[in-house]
Amino acid sequence: MRHFKRYLLPMKTVPAPVIVVSHASALRGIRSARRRYGRLPWRALDEDEQAKVLGSRTTHGDGLDRSLLLREGFTDGDDAIEALVSGDNLRPHTEELSLHVISADLPPGSVMEVAPGVYSVCPALAAIQYAQSHDLYQTIALLMELRGSFSLPEDHAPVAATATPIRPDEDEPSLSYYEGDPVLTGYDMEALLKSVHGINGMGIAARANAIALDGARSPMEAIMAAVFHAPRGAGGFGLSKMLLNHTIEFNEEATKVSGMRKAVCDAYIFPALSTLEYNGSFHDATTRRQHDEKRDMGLSAMGIKTFPLNDQQLRNIEAMEVIAKMVHRRAGGRYNNRTKGYRVKQIALLNGLRCALGLRPC
Repeated sequence: MRHFKRYLLPMKTVPAPVIVVSHASALRGIRSARRRYGRLPWRALDEDEQAKVLGSRTTHGDGLDRSLLLREGFTDGDDAIEALVSGDNLRPHTEELSLHVISADLPPGSVMEVAPGVYSVCPALAAIQYAQSHDLYQTIALLMELRGSFSLPEDHAPVAATATPIRPDEDEPSLSYYEGDPVLTGYDMEALLKSVHGINGMGIAARANAIALDGARSPMEAIMAAVFHAPRGAGGFGLSKMLLNHTIEFNEEATKVSGMRKAVCDAYIFPALSTLEYNGSFHDATTRRQHDEKRDMGLSAMGIKTFPLNDQQLRNIEAMEVIAKMVHRRAGGRYNNRTKGYRVKQIALLNGLRCALGLRPC
């Protein structure tokens, strides 16, 4: 792939100044768009467009339309906006702009058009940039969000790992999030990681992408899926063949016993014909409980075992391990965790994900 500098236009034909929002500011804008539109309406640039944009001067001073950037959610009005620039266009940081130099070739689609003169890095590149200043657990949580159908608020901040742990009998607080279409897939993330070289954060992003999954509908589903799916060496339970929010079409017998034509499984492990189901407090309502019972009967008629987990079980690593053992047995395998310090790693993964998504450690 050719470096974008080979596409720089002569000075007299360089386009008007632009801004390519990046890093934390880009993530803020992505979350804002998902909250407002339920999707990401930005347009990915082709190779030539991207080269011209990256070769343009960066907007600054009076040319910086902060009102537009505020409307698009890239800033709360007070913080400096992080932006991507080429080495030729590097200028000192200002109170308005925090600049990052492009240090690698970027494949087409790495930059997206938000509005005339305003661009942003794509979600996959924003995730790599996030990994530059965040740990593995926080990066897994972000990828579960971007690859899922839930989005956290723009001003979301992880809970400190040193926060007071939640008591075993304490109710889990409600997390604020918005529903919308995924803005990234594991395949897209892997493709970008293979296409670029020399960007800090790629190692953590690659590890996180291998653990994260497409399709989580809520932060609690994301925690459940990641812990059971992650390899044992990373603190998980090694249930690798997992599909989130997978639809099972019922046969005639299953339809008769359930009154349903299909069921959606939170975390379907197909070699074990098993599904993990997160039952939050809203499942306690009578109508919801009756729906769950009928769905479980239909799945049972299809030979699929349902393992429901409530909030208390999802912060009890020993209870989760027992469920993992049962699922492994149903898949015809055995669960023997010989990882050194495995319990410490399991607790670190669980609490790391909880804190990253806004919950206190347990």
